[in-house]
Amino acid sequence: MKIKYKLLIGFLGIALSVQIVSIVAYRKNRVIHYEVMQMYQSSVNEVEYTSEMLIALQSSQTGCQELIEEKFRGIHRPLKKKDAESSIQKAEEHIRKNLDAFENYLALGSKATEAAIQMAASAEDDEKKKNETKKLEDWIKKIRKDFGLYKQMVFQFMALVSINLDGADDFWEQKLEPHFNTVLLPTIRSYRADSKAELADEIKKIERCVINADRTIFISGIVVFLSAAILGFFISAAISRPLAELTNKAAKIGSGDLDIRIDYKSSNEIGMLAERMNDMAANLNKTTTSLQEAKEAAETANRAKSDFLANMSHEIRTPLNHIMGFTELVAYKKFGELNQTQEDYLNEVLGSSKHLLSLINDILDIAKAESGKPRLELGDTNIKKLLEKSVVMVKEKAIKHGIQLTTETEELPEVIKADERKLKQIMYNLLSNSMKFTPDGGKVSLSARICYLAENQKTPENDNSTDSQVEVSIADTGIGLAKENLERIFRPFEQVMGVAISDSEGTGLGLSLAKKFVELHGGRIWAESEGEGKGSVFRFVIPIRS
Repeated sequence: MKIKYKLLIGFLGIALSVQIVSIVAYRKNRVIHYEVMQMYQSSVNEVEYTSEMLIALQSSQTGCQELIEEKFRGIHRPLKKKDAESSIQKAEEHIRKNLDAFENYLALGSKATEAAIQMAASAEDDEKKKNETKKLEDWIKKIRKDFGLYKQMVFQFMALVSINLDGADDFWEQKLEPHFNTVLLPTIRSYRADSKAELADEIKKIERCVINADRTIFISGIVVFLSAAILGFFISAAISRPLAELTNKAAKIGSGDLDIRIDYKSSNEIGMLAERMNDMAANLNKTTTSLQEAKEAAETANRAKSDFLANMSHEIRTPLNHIMGFTELVAYKKFGELNQTQEDYLNEVLGSSKHLLSLINDILDIAKAESGKPRLELGDTNIKKLLEKSVVMVKEKAIKHGIQLTTETEELPEVIKADERKLKQIMYNLLSNSMKFTPDGGKVSLSARICYLAENQKTPENDNSTDSQVEVSIADTGIGLAKENLERIFRPFEQVMGVAISDSEGTGLGLSLAKKFVELHGGRIWAESEGEGKGSVFRFVIPIRS
């Protein structure tokens, strides 16, 4: 199965588990919340209606007192009899109105209690709630009974007020007020107290419902987390294990073990990747083998060429030395006088022979370096004198072409361990190169100083040396170098020539040979230039050996 389908199934499983847990929790909390809120509303209504009943009842009792007072005022103040009768009528209407209001609130309270009884009956396992609602029902019956008696007394009292004020006053003190204070009012207050207790109980239930909802949400979160963790574990195991194997095998392939293969068979993307990596390793192995064979063949041919040139040193130089020797004897008039034409021709032959010998020497030196024959012949070398003598070798040419030649050496060690002959060859090649590519009237500057080797510049060749090294720089105002040629000029047989010196002679081996000799000393060489026509600087450093 493809990885994307595994991930899709995993995410769908997590989503489904979340949905199931959410639905179950929602349905359960919804039912509990509905029942609790219904009971709570019933309790609130009971308390509210009871409070209204008390207000109506007390207002009715107050109306009875006002009725006696107005009747008394009408008897003892004949002039205000008419006003008293109007007040008596209003008081009676006020009493009847409050009695009706009490009956209405009593009816509403009865309905709320009946609703609570019905909900308590549906809760089969809540015996406490059934007992509480049954008690409220008994209070309602008692209030209805006591209020009926109270209402009869009120109407009897109002009748007595109109015919016998003294009898009404006695009735008030002996029957109506005691019944109100000792029977009806305590009953209503007891009913209200039980309703408040029921309301407090419903509030506690709401609090428990909220706690249960939080607990359900928490448990749901744990269930979802565990489901996601389990699914994630299996998905991770299905992906990470083969990926870890791929990573380890890829690291081994990257380190060069191209014979290793990834043993993972699957039709998913990881299996396809393993198969491609195996194909890649096989192709790399074939390519590497072919390249190695080609490299070995090329190295064998190169060594054969280098060995041939190195071994042919005597055979090549001997005839040329004979030519030069006999030519010098004739040119120096050892065998008689020469005319001007003969002398010119012989000088040309002699100059060409010397140039050819120089080229042969360069080729033989390169051949020896490539064949591994050159070795350092270390000895005490006075570096300052060596640099001064190197300048003398090109001084005649500098004077001839009007080139200003300057030397600047800072405090250098008096003696260093180096191969003096190879250092002379390095200096001659670099100075000759600068002279060759500097136009007449230009400037060539030689400078040398002590510098220190950074830790990241150490190589196996210079690791046994000290951190100090000699830096030599040859700067010129010649044709300059493009950025892409700064490294190419150190390759064998490479030349970068400007228009002004297009007829210059050379094999392109001088800088390559200087580079090999510098590296043989454990140093390095490089070129710097700001661009064509802006001159060049050649620098090399060699360690100061102890």
